Amino acid sequence: MFRKTKNSRESGNFSVQRRRAALGFALRGAALSVLLVLALVAYAFGWECPFLSLTGIPCPGCGLTRAWLAVLRLDFAEAFRLNFMFPAVPVLALFVLFDGKLFPKKGLNIFLLCLIALGFAVKFILGVFGIC
Repeated sequence: MFRKTKNSRESGNFSVQRRRAALGFALRGAALSVLLVLALVAYAFGWECPFLSLTGIPCPGCGLTRAWLAVLRLDFAEAFRLNFMFPAVPVLALFVLFDGKLFPKKGLNIFLLCLIALGFAVKFILGVFGIC
């Protein structure tokens, strides 16, 4: 007849490990959705960036919401003018959704994240000097 083995609990289509992974994916997706809604609400009410309000220097993320709204209008030139790092947002969202494992090789993931961090650092430095 049916013998219970060590893996009999996980013999179904949706093992405990897969359920945890799916729940984690759903929770990360929900958190990203909440952040998106908060950014749009802040934009709708005209709230400014707290970093900009306190220091007078635009943070590396200043203009991202307006840039993505420009993308929705297919105005890519305006999006790049507002914040040239706007293409990094979906890449970072994918990193969050897939638990930091976008590529099979760890080195590629680290390289891409370092490249994005460098881009945001350049954006910040340009903002300090009032260039961008």
